[in-house]
Amino acid sequence: MTNSPYSAANTRKNIVAFLLGKVPTALLTASILALSARTLNPTEFGRYVLVMAMLELTMGMSSFGLDWILLRYAPVYRNHGDRSALTRLLTGIVLLRITVLVLTGGLLFAFTQELQAHGWSLPSDLFWPFFALLVVEGAMRIFRDNALEALALQARLQIVLITKNLTIILGLLYLGRSGLCDARHLIYAEILAAFLSLCLAFACVALAIRRMVPVAQTWTAPTWRKMGRTALMNYASNLVEYLYSPSSLILLVARVQPAAAIAGLGFVCA
Repeated sequence: MTNSPYSAANTRKNIVAFLLGKVPTALLTASILALSARTLNPTEFGRYVLVMAMLELTMGMSSFGLDWILLRYAPVYRNHGDRSALTRLLTGIVLLRITVLVLTGGLLFAFTQELQAHGWSLPSDLFWPFFALLVVEGAMRIFRDNALEALALQARLQIVLITKNLTIILGLLYLGRSGLCDARHLIYAEILAAFLSLCLAFACVALAIRRMVPVAQTWTAPTWRKMGRTALMNYASNLVEYLYSPSSLILLVARVQPAAAIAGLGFVCA
């Protein structure tokens, strides 16, 4: 199938797009790290690092393998040219992911006192910015990291990544000039960047689905039960990785060290 998005020629194009995109992404990521450390004082930078570590760990632990469903089955739907089925799959995954993230955030809020007693809680003034970022970032990653990847749209994925990083850099420059140099406002910049990236990634995915060419052959879509087994198997196999991830290390150290110390650890891990 020479016209297949997963043909050898298109695969080579995606590899090239990935490699070309890594250079500006790496430079922008390093710029964000340097600007963050320079714009915020050590205590505020440490609070920001703590929120981002909690974000990564919460998103990973609450994924339940939903991302793997898109990575495994979206190419199947696209190869068979079934727009409506692919749209239903993507819509179902996005709604499930957002629901899980909202419920997870609600549980963290409900057990705030218990978490504080064991040294695991976020700073109270940063919880709601964290909650908003958790939902927006989670929805955005479904479209960017999962849907665009599964639909073999690597060039668009890199564009979304670069857009997000540029937005954060502009936010940091604005915070530095306006004097709003604290963790809360930097998280607001992260939320804005994630929201803009979500809109861009959604538009790229919607356009790709609209351009799908129907295939004149019948096929049976996999059941949700089958996809659920795939999700849970991959989730279980990757669950242990979160226990020794940098985010887990940061949260462990945060129980016994002040925010300024977390700033140094976060900088080194990044």
